[in-house]
Amino acid sequence: MSTPSAVLDSSSTNLCDNIDNCRTLGSIVWSCAATIFACTWVVIHPNIPPQKESWVRRHGRRVITTVVAIIAPELVICWAAKQYLASWRLAQQYREFGWTQAHGFFLIMGGYVIHGDGWSEVVSMRRLRRARTAGTPSLYSTPSPAAASPIAMRRLATASQFRNQEMYEVDLSKQKLDVPAVMSAKEVLVWRNTIRFDGRPFISTCLIPHITIEEINDKSKGDGLSKGLAMLQTSWFILQCVARGSQRLPLTELELATCAFAALNGVTYGLWWEKPQSVDCPISVGKEEPDGRDEGIDSARRDLLSQVQSIIAEGWGESTGFDNPADVFWSGLLLPLSPFLRMMRGSEVKTGDKRVGTYYGGDLGDYDQSIVQLILLASSTLFGAIHCIGWSFAFPSPLARILWRTCSLVITCFPMIEFASWTAIPKQENALRTAPDIRTTGSIIGAAVMLAALLIYIVARVVLLALAVLALTSLPAGAYQTVSWTNFIPHI
Repeated sequence: MSTPSAVLDSSSTNLCDNIDNCRTLGSIVWSCAATIFACTWVVIHPNIPPQKESWVRRHGRRVITTVVAIIAPELVICWAAKQYLASWRLAQQYREFGWTQAHGFFLIMGGYVIHGDGWSEVVSMRRLRRARTAGTPSLYSTPSPAAASPIAMRRLATASQFRNQEMYEVDLSKQKLDVPAVMSAKEVLVWRNTIRFDGRPFISTCLIPHITIEEINDKSKGDGLSKGLAMLQTSWFILQCVARGSQRLPLTELELATCAFAALNGVTYGLWWEKPQSVDCPISVGKEEPDGRDEGIDSARRDLLSQVQSIIAEGWGESTGFDNPADVFWSGLLLPLSPFLRMMRGSEVKTGDKRVGTYYGGDLGDYDQSIVQLILLASSTLFGAIHCIGWSFAFPSPLARILWRTCSLVITCFPMIEFASWTAIPKQENALRTAPDIRTTGSIIGAAVMLAALLIYIVARVVLLALAVLALTSLPAGAYQTVSWTNFIPHI
């Protein structure tokens, strides 16, 4: 015959009937929802949106980005990693102008704009790079005075928001220019001994906006406190999940999926820590005369269709335009995938663009692109591996268990397939250039395989989210028990 104490002990292991040591289904859902919100909506640091855009379109774009972050959070890390590397390069390159990584982030997100009468153009990395590598051969090293050109003596006038706000004359044929000097609101005259042309130093002209870090931080809607609170929420959630595992308390599938979001959230926050958040308006850095711009072109609008079409038509990013109904059909069919493709591939800022693309990450070299690919590979594998922890969890049915295991393996192995395609395509590209027919067939097959893998990945992610919610209908009794924190605190 069982004693009352034995009955009590038996029931406490299967049921949660102590209000001090129990949690409800609502509290589980709320904790997961708050963490997912912090890992998606709050963590996103968007680029500056188009000016005079309606509230509906602006927030609709934010909602789409959040949906992408829920389905494929590792793509957000890819986007953030691109911007981090590009902004770090800018900070190093323009350190003498007082630039920090926040200045680099601000430029990449479309924070600097040149405007004129009825037009405007965003200042891009390409514009700065082109200006830094093109200029006038220095007269300082010219051996003969007869070789002096009309620009040897020039009056240098400065404008607001630029360094050296005064007017003076510099004889370039006799004096080395050690400090930046502004020629106009458009250009800054900089002596670069490291830049050589035909063995002679170069004087290069470039647009260097002089904006203080305080001005940039003032435009940001986020600060260290808000970011710290979001990090605290995600860290606390992960700590609770680890504690439940150490006390052998069941963890729900929804909590496990949320842990995967929280783990990647810390990486994203670290990469975007210096980036201004939710800036709505860029800073005008000067005026100039139009110089043959292709006015009215918006890179984001152009990129929406060309990115998808280029996947099918070329496979390696060369857009051929919509010349036949088949291109239009396929592009329309794959339009729902365009946010995923654009976040993964990025966008391009061209001369005359009024703003940067929604998922513009900066212009990176091959080395930095390789780093981004490795970061994407590692984060994607980590995200899938966390889901594999639920291999032996309790599920409502055997079918649900099989689906969870299968989809977890898919999202874990998918990065390997993508990485293999990224490394294989460049090696084949040069060989295929000499065989247009083979190149076209190979590119279409490669693009089709990549798109099919992406589609399978998205389906697997949606199925995992659905299974996590479905599992809430039949949780084990131990899932409602809370962590006994006194077991982790030394006491007598």
